[in-house]
Amino acid sequence: MLPAKTSKFTFLFGPIAKMFLAVILGCLMAWTIISVSERWSPEAREK
Repeated sequence: MLPAKTSKFTFLFGPIAKMFLAVILGCLMAWTIISVSERWSPEAREK
């Protein structure tokens, strides 16, 4: 069984950690999509 402190820590910071991870994953996905779209755009090839 988990100690009381660990369960309380998970209960308090679990949602915050999930939101933080969701934001990081969203930024990574957006950056990947932008970089790929720039790489395949004709404007980038001209440069």
